[in-house]
Amino acid sequence: MSNSRADVTEAASTRSSTRSSGHRRIDPADPNAATRLLWENLSRPLAVRDAARSLFGLSFDVTRQLAGALVATSVEAESLLLAMPEVLRNLSITTVQTAERCQGEVRGPILWSETVSARAGTAGATDVFICLTARRAYDTPQNRVLVAALTAVRRAAADADAVARQAYDDEVLLRARVNGDEARRFLEHRTMRDVSRKRPSRRDIAKAAAGRRSQQYQPAIDVLRRNRDPIELKHLLPFIDARTAWQHWAIVTLAAQLRKRGAPLGGFRVTPSGDLRAGRLTFRHANVAGETQNPLHGILFERLLVDVPDIVSTTDIDAATDALARRAQGRIPVIVTSAADIERAADLALSALA
Repeated sequence: MSNSRADVTEAASTRSSTRSSGHRRIDPADPNAATRLLWENLSRPLAVRDAARSLFGLSFDVTRQLAGALVATSVEAESLLLAMPEVLRNLSITTVQTAERCQGEVRGPILWSETVSARAGTAGATDVFICLTARRAYDTPQNRVLVAALTAVRRAAADADAVARQAYDDEVLLRARVNGDEARRFLEHRTMRDVSRKRPSRRDIAKAAAGRRSQQYQPAIDVLRRNRDPIELKHLLPFIDARTAWQHWAIVTLAAQLRKRGAPLGGFRVTPSGDLRAGRLTFRHANVAGETQNPLHGILFERLLVDVPDIVSTTDIDAATDALARRAQGRIPVIVTSAADIERAADLALSALA
């Protein structure tokens, strides 16, 4: 099976006059142009892991590894780790007052009711006092932000190293592992041990960003921002194969034809089940169908199953149509190799609605 970009580019050159749903021409020099259009037109807010599964057929394990590698080796993470020795020497601190049992000495204001109770339990000892003592504490909003950022780096490194290597080489995974170990070491520092591990609130982040030590805590805020949405389309494009790119062109072009003829499709959206949908028009990646052992995949609309050949460079259209018919489950199979095939599919689809 050929996976070269040239296959899709050559095929696209015969259909570059077809307009997409965004009313922009598909660039035959960019075989990922349709993928970019789909991504731009997906309904927001967008769950990136669902989009990666629907458009690219990527499992959640692969997406988690990708996100982990991106966060753990990011500029933001490495800037934070580089700054940590200095940050630890200048941490935000607060003072807390606690009741402490003292014997033979007084270390602060005496809490008399507690002292009387304590003496009653010690056979009337007169040298026992319960005092209100002050001590330094590190559980401040700023340090909670810091701990959350370090925890994000540590968890991201674990995610990057959790499953078999995919698109990232050993050097990247090694960097992620080293950075994760560094983050763990800083989290185990004596000043960090008493800082709450709960998720920092917006108010905590605002305090870290606005205080006199804001510059010191900015790297931690940057890591949290990076961790919220680490994956962009440019990170997913290396995972796309030639056939999937061609399928994206087919669904974008078919949607444009159906809308042009008055079919109410609505916008594209991804579903938790792994489908890409625009009204009754559905794209199901072969990998998603394989997870549920369902042979039905491709572009579905009413009683049609539209798809490109399994082998991108095939010239045996009859064989490709027969293969599509075997997995169509009674639907009308339409093999797409050109814009004319898309128009025929649109005609069949609209006749099914009549």
